[in-house]
Amino acid sequence: MTKREQYNLIFYWNTIPGHGTWPTMSTNGNNEYANLCILQLLYYSEAEYFIDSIDLALSGQLYDPDFLNTDGTEGQDIKFEEPNFIFDHYLTIHMSDMKELLQEWVDFIKEEQQKKKRPAQYNLFSKFRVKISLLTKTFITIFAPSKTKTL
Repeated sequence: MTKREQYNLIFYWNTIPGHGTWPTMSTNGNNEYANLCILQLLYYSEAEYFIDSIDLALSGQLYDPDFLNTDGTEGQDIKFEEPNFIFDHYLTIHMSDMKELLQEWVDFIKEEQQKKKRPAQYNLFSKFRVKISLLTKTFITIFAPSKTKTL
């Protein structure tokens, strides 16, 4: 059984016409593990950094105690009190389970990225930044001065 099955989570690619496609994590029905879905807000590199930090903690090595302070966790109530992660003061998940769940999430994104040639830096917010960047380039292309001469 995978960790996402154990915690009743599903991973899928969500497409909204005109806005794009991004990886999504949600619950499989109502369940007590719904707060784990905030992990989908992590940048791909942040998820990998969390995995590396958890590996260090599991092996008894020194790790950055502020590893949870990233853009993806800003405003979220996630704490690490070895050996557990605590979400919103009540949901507790062991660090080895968290590592496996994050690895499944990273693998899910990697697998789809390889199939569809999607960028690795995926999360909801990065998707909108890409959209803004593309709109800006389109605007510049449409309104750029013409290089042809008018006679």
